[in-house]
Amino acid sequence: SEVQSLCSRVIIINEGRIIADEATESITRAVDDGREYRVKICGPQREVINALRAINGIVYAEATGERDSDSFTYLIRSENGVDIRKPLFNMLARNGWAQIGLEAVGTDLENVFVRLMDHDTHRRA
Repeated sequence: SEVQSLCSRVIIINEGRIIADEATESITRAVDDGREYRVKICGPQREVINALRAINGIVYAEATGERDSDSFTYLIRSENGVDIRKPLFNMLARNGWAQIGLEAVGTDLENVFVRLMDHDTHRRA
């Protein structure tokens, strides 16, 4: 957070190669491959995960292992430019599963750094 508040530009270097060079306020575009959400759902975990993965626009869905009474927490990622909130709500309503939490996972500089390093590593592998 200090870098984001003090600097106007961010350059990320991996093994001597520049993998990102952006203005601080637009660095998230370097990894703009969809939005991530943490969602809490009351319902049978195996069925919920299968239903999440079947929603058009969701490219990733996994249970996080967090459990709160009768709900489980899932991490989901949408395709770039796709808002999956309405299809998610509709699927949950059809199945009678309650959504008791939905939180956008931030794209702070640390998350951007980790995702860029991961993309760069996979690209070179």
